Amino acid sequence: MKKKTINVLAVVALFSGIMFTSCLKDKNEVTPAPSITGNFDGVFKKLKKRTTGTGFDTVYKHGFAVRMKADSGYTAVSDSVSHSNSNGTFENDYNYIQFSDKTYTSGTTKLHLQGLYNYAFDGTRLQFLAGSGDTVLYFYDLRKTGN
Repeated sequence: MKKKTINVLAVVALFSGIMFTSCLKDKNEVTPAPSITGNFDGVFKKLKKRTTGTGFDTVYKHGFAVRMKADSGYTAVSDSVSHSNSNGTFENDYNYIQFSDKTYTSGTTKLHLQGLYNYAFDGTRLQFLAGSGDTVLYFYDLRKTGN
C-alpha cells in the first residue's frame, strides 16, 4: 500500500508539473535596450598599449561631459584641446552605441563622438570605448549627474 501511494504521488506531481508548465506563456519578446538619457560627467582617457608586457598605459586624461536625450541627441563638452565639443544623434542596442556627430568633418585633428563604440550602462555609470587600430583606445568613464 505504501509503494502504491508513493507511485501515485509521483505521477500526480509529474502530471501537475506538466500541466503547470504548459500554461506558461512563451512570448519570444525581446526586452528593449536600456534608454540612455540624462547628464553625464567624468573623464575620457587615451590609452596606449604597452610595448612590453600586457595592458595599457594612460597617455592623457581630461574632463568630459555629455547630455544625452533619445529624442534630441547629444551634446558633448570637454576641457581638452584633444577632444572637440560637439553635438549630434545617437542610437544604442545592448552592446554598442553609434554616434553621428553633426560637427564632424573628415581630416579634423580633434577627437569627436563619431562612430561605433562598445558601451556599458548600469543606470548610473556610463562607460564607452573605441579603438584606433590595435594599439590606441579611447575610454570614457562617466557618471549620471541628472536628468
